Amino acid sequence: KQNKAGMSQDAALRRVFQEYSTNVSAFKQEHGVKCKSNYRMSRKEFLDLQYELPGVLKPQGGVVDETCCIGAQITVNDVDIIFNSVCSHEVTINFLQFCKALVALSMKLYPRSDASLSFALFLSEILYALPFVPVNTRARAHARAAELLATHTLHHESQRKSRLGLLSDSGASGE
Repeated sequence: KQNKAGMSQDAALRRVFQEYSTNVSAFKQEHGVKCKSNYRMSRKEFLDLQYELPGVLKPQGGVVDETCCIGAQITVNDVDIIFNSVCSHEVTINFLQFCKALVALSMKLYPRSDASLSFALFLSEILYALPFVPVNTRARAHARAAELLATHTLHHESQRKSRLGLLSDSGASGE
């Protein structure tokens, strides 16, 4: 049974990973394979997850387009390239590789943002929209993304003003 009070970001990511990956504990026992996790995600399972996420492989109108960060539409080929970049010559990925793939995917979706803002937007607007993620977890992710977006916006606005200030100072000193 879910905790309605929400879960940590780590717990939510692990829940998503486990929902879409294969429990390999029986295989490990049968073949004597030693690895820490009982879950591994195949390329097909990773792709299935992407099809279920709003705005990743299918257009979604409500995905934070007001941030002006949305990149080009993601294709199946993009998902394959991301999966291959983290799998290191294996057929499946573990939880850490899954997280790395999500960060890479978020950077592709929000290319004009830094990694932390891209990932926060991806979690709050796309990944945590899955029905089994508690509402409070989604709300905390939205709050964190809004905080990062405000910081990102203020930082870029101050950089723009300083560049304009430098241009006007150099023009004044040239007189």
